[in-house]
Amino acid sequence: MRHPSSELATLQRRLDVIEFFTRPENDSLMRNICSSLRYIRNVNGILAKIKALSAKPYQWKALYNTLYHAVLICEVCESAEESGGLLRDLATTDIQHLYEMALSMNRIIDFELSKTEGKFTVKAGVDPDLDIKKQTLASLGGLMSETAKVELARLPECVQECSMLYLPHLGYLLGVRAWRPDLTASQKELPNMKFMFQNNDYIHYKSKGCEELDVMIGDTYPEIVAHETRIMMRLTALVLQHLRTLAALLDKCAHLDWYLSHYHHQLYSIPSPEIQTIFCF
Repeated sequence: MRHPSSELATLQRRLDVIEFFTRPENDSLMRNICSSLRYIRNVNGILAKIKALSAKPYQWKALYNTLYHAVLICEVCESAEESGGLLRDLATTDIQHLYEMALSMNRIIDFELSKTEGKFTVKAGVDPDLDIKKQTLASLGGLMSETAKVELARLPECVQECSMLYLPHLGYLLGVRAWRPDLTASQKELPNMKFMFQNNDYIHYKSKGCEELDVMIGDTYPEIVAHETRIMMRLTALVLQHLRTLAALLDKCAHLDWYLSHYHHQLYSIPSPEIQTIFCF
């Protein structure tokens, strides 16, 4: 705005776009483009996070929305290709790789579940091995409850309550509510149980049932996270392959947004001739 262009070719290019959208028959096209432009973001910071494997779910969603709607704008502009200039450039942009990228993101990422769980989450059906691990984790609650019932039957009568829990690096543990306050170290020892630690009113042991769960299920949740991270890394590599194409397309979309802002300014305001000159050129 402070340094308006004086190149006639650039000025004519801008005016051609604005003139095209002033035609009543192109109003629907303009509305569709504006509807998509509102989803497009400056993704430089997002891409840096994705490259560092530290992107949040909302950042993956923002990148997908940007990618999807940028591709959609190119497809919409195909009906205006004969107008020339920027619209023709958008209509003739090779978006095949970007389309495939958006398709892959939509096929792989469960955006709703990612938001709920606060991490990159893969949709069911993408990886059979991952699906099996998630099914195992889903059934784990009932299995742990059943194991706790079996263990309770083996415990001395003084123990009235116990529960199973999982801790990283320690595996599955049996939590037993202390049956008497101020128990000594020797009193905490139980038959066929290995004392691990006490936390408030609960004493934690490694039992036979815990060892069986360690062997049968293992570190299911960490394995799921690691598995999904590997899938995320493959998707990240795909995104990084086409950064230049994406950057070039977003630059064109930014110019289109800028041109349309001038059009709307002229449509909804009545500036002085001097201001009109600034906004048009």
